[in-house]
Amino acid sequence: MKQKVIRIIKRLIGHRILVHPIVDANVYDANENSFSGNSLQDSNVLIVGCDETLMRSAECYYKNEGCYVVKLWQGYRELTTEDINEARGDLLGHFDHVVNIIMPDVDHDLLHTDHTYNHRDLERVVYQWLQVESDYLDKNLQRSSLHVVFVKRSMEYLDVVSHSIVSMLRGLAKRLLAHGIVANGVVADEDIPVDAVMQSLMFVTGKYGEVIAGEFIDLKE
Repeated sequence: MKQKVIRIIKRLIGHRILVHPIVDANVYDANENSFSGNSLQDSNVLIVGCDETLMRSAECYYKNEGCYVVKLWQGYRELTTEDINEARGDLLGHFDHVVNIIMPDVDHDLLHTDHTYNHRDLERVVYQWLQVESDYLDKNLQRSSLHVVFVKRSMEYLDVVSHSIVSMLRGLAKRLLAHGIVANGVVADEDIPVDAVMQSLMFVTGKYGEVIAGEFIDLKE
C-alpha cells in the first residue's frame, strides 16, 4: 500500500500542467506609436456602439495598432449573435476583442420624466449586449477581451446608471476570467478629450489590460 501511494505521488509530481500566464509574457516589437505595447497587432476587433463619432475614432486608433476592425452601429437596440456573425463578414477568424462604446441619452434614462420605469433604459441595453458578447467570446476563443467605454452625458439618473454599469462589468469580469476573457473599461466625463479616451481604451485592450481585469480607468477633468 505504501509503495502504491509513493508511485501515485511520483506521477503527480512528474506531470507537467500548462496554464496561460495571468500577464501577457510575449515580447513584442517596439512601436513608439502604440498605446498597447504593440500587443494588438493582427487582432480582430468588433466595435459595438451608439455614437458614430466615438466609434470612428476608436476605429482609427485600433487600425493604428495594426488591427482588423469592424464597426456595428447598434443604436440602443438588442444585440444578437447573428448580428455579430453578420458583421464579421469575410473577416478571417473570430473577433478577439469586443468593445462597447456607450453615450447615454435622455430617452434611455432609468426613469421616464413622469418617474415611471423605462423598459428601454441604458442599464438593460448594456446588460443584454454583454450577455450576448460574453457568450460569443466564450464559445469561439480561448483568450479574448470585452470592454465598455462609457462617456458621461448629462441626464437625471446619470450617477445611478454609471455606477450600475461599472458594477455590472466588475461582477461579470470575475466570472469571465475563468473562461480566458479579460473584461475592463473606461469611464470618462463628457469634456474629456476624445484622444485621451481612445488612448486609455488601447491601453486596457492590450496586454496591460490583463492586470486590471474588472476595473475601469476613470477619466475626470
